[in-house]
Amino acid sequence: MQKTVLPLVLPGMATTAVFVFLNAWNEYAFGYFLSGLEPLTAPPSITAVIGGGSIPWNAVAAKAMVFLLPAAVFTFLMRNHLLRGMTFGAIKGR
Repeated sequence: MQKTVLPLVLPGMATTAVFVFLNAWNEYAFGYFLSGLEPLTAPPSITAVIGGGSIPWNAVAAKAMVFLLPAAVFTFLMRNHLLRGMTFGAIKGR
């Protein structure tokens, strides 16, 4: 039974893992940014470093990378399973 069922459910499990990770990371980032001295969610905190005068692009880029890099790496690692899980059953094979 394991040799039959597991290959069929693996893409769906991987796709679910990607979506669960993305939601968990967003919730973690949301809580982290709300627990600081100035409570902000991630998108406003990224642009909060922009004030009058010159824009500190290095700070903006660093905050954006900290927020996006874990999700991008995990999704990249799961890309093959994600594609199969999203399209599984959509195309009739012969």
